[in-house]
Amino acid sequence: MKGVVDSGTIATAPLFRTHTKQPRFVISATSGFPQSAAARVPQHAFFQVDGWQGKWTAATLDAKSGSKTSHANITLPALSPGRHILCACAVTGDLATVQNSRVGSNSPVISPIGAMVFTVEK
Repeated sequence: MKGVVDSGTIATAPLFRTHTKQPRFVISATSGFPQSAAARVPQHAFFQVDGWQGKWTAATLDAKSGSKTSHANITLPALSPGRHILCACAVTGDLATVQNSRVGSNSPVISPIGAMVFTVEK
């Protein structure tokens, strides 16, 4: 994940800091499967601010044809000044399926959860 640089961005190192109360981020996910496994390119992402056990927000990942990397631009809800943590994970395949032994495995593959610390300044 990376913060989108805009007019409210103060610095990117060591911490993403912004004056923007609704910061924007890009979530990128890359498949580790062989290039021929087009169905395994990440298609969905889920993100959450300041926790990982509450409600996750869905985002659709878009990939250019033939690419193993997909991206989503997200805008967070209005945040109060202070330090925040954005957590995100990516998912391949159809999220509404379960494993079916008649036609083979069709369960989604879920990535590890990534996190980014950032600060909203007054």
